Amino acid sequence: MYLFGFKGRAERVLIQHFAYPLNSLNAPIFAGICRQAKSFGANEYDAAILFMLVQMNALTPHLDSIKAQSFIEEKSERMSRIAYKSSRPSQEWVQTLNEIRERHGLSVV
Repeated sequence: MYLFGFKGRAERVLIQHFAYPLNSLNAPIFAGICRQAKSFGANEYDAAILFMLVQMNALTPHLDSIKAQSFIEEKSERMSRIAYKSSRPSQEWVQTLNEIRERHGLSVV
C-alpha cells in the first residue's frame, strides 16, 4: 500500500496511531473528510482525529454498550497522545469527544 499525498499521510496516522485500517464502507467518508480538512488548511493529524470522532459518533449508546465504550476509551487515549501534532487547538475537538463520551456513560477528558 502506497500512502502518498495528504490522504495517504492521514491514512498512515489512522493505521499507526489509532490502529484503525480503512475498509470499503468507511473509505469514502475518510476521503471526504480528508478533502475538507485539506481545504481548511488542516494537517493529516487533524483529518485522522476528525475521522475517528465521526466513527465514534456513529456508535449507538446501549447497543453493544461495553464494546462501544471500550472502543471510545481506547481511541480517546490514542487521540490524546497525538493531540500535540494537530494544527488546531484541542478545544476544537475535545468538546465533541466529551459529548460522545457522556452519551456513552463515560467521564469527560
